[in-house]
Amino acid sequence: MVEEKVTRQFIEEKLATEKEMAWDPQKKGEIFALSERFKCFLDAAKTERESVREAERFAQENGFMLLTELQEKAANGEIQDVMGKKFYHINRDKNIIMGVLGKEINKGIKAIVSHVDAPRLDLKLRPFYEDSDSTLAFAKTHYYGGIKKYQWLNIPLALHGTVVKENGEVVNLVIGEDEADPTFVICDLLPHLSRKTQGKDKASELITGEQLNVLMASLPFIEEMSKEEQKMFFTSLKKSVYFHLLKILYEEYGLIEEDFTTAEVEIVPAFRARDLGLDRGLIASYGMDDRVCAFLSMEALNEIKNPERTCAIWFADKEEIGSEGNTSAQSRYFTNVISDIVNLYEPKAPESYLWKILNESHILSADVSAGLNPNFKEVYDMKNVPKLGYGVVMTKATGARGKSGANDANPEYLAQLRQIMNQHKIKWQIGEMGKVDEGGGGTVAMFLAKSGAEVVDCGPALLSMHSPYEVCSKADIYELYRFFKVFMNEL
Repeated sequence: MVEEKVTRQFIEEKLATEKEMAWDPQKKGEIFALSERFKCFLDAAKTERESVREAERFAQENGFMLLTELQEKAANGEIQDVMGKKFYHINRDKNIIMGVLGKEINKGIKAIVSHVDAPRLDLKLRPFYEDSDSTLAFAKTHYYGGIKKYQWLNIPLALHGTVVKENGEVVNLVIGEDEADPTFVICDLLPHLSRKTQGKDKASELITGEQLNVLMASLPFIEEMSKEEQKMFFTSLKKSVYFHLLKILYEEYGLIEEDFTTAEVEIVPAFRARDLGLDRGLIASYGMDDRVCAFLSMEALNEIKNPERTCAIWFADKEEIGSEGNTSAQSRYFTNVISDIVNLYEPKAPESYLWKILNESHILSADVSAGLNPNFKEVYDMKNVPKLGYGVVMTKATGARGKSGANDANPEYLAQLRQIMNQHKIKWQIGEMGKVDEGGGGTVAMFLAKSGAEVVDCGPALLSMHSPYEVCSKADIYELYRFFKVFMNEL
């Protein structure tokens, strides 16, 4: 029986679940410093390959060793005790796993898994063409992930990617980010002429996927010729701008048209990460879903010194298109790396031992949640919607409608996380992806859970998720960073 007198004050302070805002004025310096580092990461890592390159640079600067090098040293007897050793491993330039080895392995590992792919436009493999009526050259695209297509119109775009030439030479492209670079754009129809063409369309029908063609060039290719030859030339400009575009690609980047059939070139917003609001309490940027969790997991891991259990983070790929492929959460990459780690402790252990370790492991599927947008309250369950500025969002189940495609975390695991967050006064909240039948969304959690590990979704709330310019709270970023450190140190 409860002996305390149940007063109104007692109910408000002890029984109700109303949450306080996460902002701590005394921590402003730390919060803003972390946010500045995050903005730099966002500007440098607009694709999954760039995210991995930034993580590799971070690893090398902070004493992480290639896992293969660590394995070799251990095999040669140069390392007697692996505890505290920091390692990293890269898969196809689109995944990286970083970690700190613990005192023992038999109690499982602790891992934070986020994804570094983001909604975007990809160049088709034969992208370039000239429209003969307008005499303009364009690049055809195929959108990647869930986007609102109209949001990509009339904004400055940049071209990022990797081209592999026939001889194996790799050319990395970044065009449109520097102020001296040209920019690119997908042109919309002016309002004066769109009443019949677009006026009655739904937002999803304002432009089709095949109309997301990026304006690339406008000047004709002109060889040195006489005035008479020029006059004759300008009467027939067929493919002239297209040829000029190919000339620039060859002269400035050493590329021919066929090279783009063996390329991965992404069109992304040319916006830079910026403070948002007069109080500078928010960040606006492209790609915070889900590079915010990736960056914070990397920063937190670097604070871990000699953990009892091995701690690891994984930058995964292909989450936005269902986690298919050999760089995704459905691949064997993660378990293969964990198997190599297990062999450092138990070189002759059977494969069944690996699955026992994974079954004992704790994983955070670190991904963003849909924060309350007060302009559209009708799509949210107001009792269960996360809000910006209220800390880490814990999501028991994502998925759609009847929890289809969800992991649905176990309450025992949630209780452990709840306990350590409350002990360390980390601000947190629960959240769902809108009303039950409104939509929903998936993460990598359900694939990670197949290993037998305990898995739950967590991350910050965003506004304008999947748009070219997402919004996140600096206070939430800081609380998530604190949570990641506590998770790896104490759970």
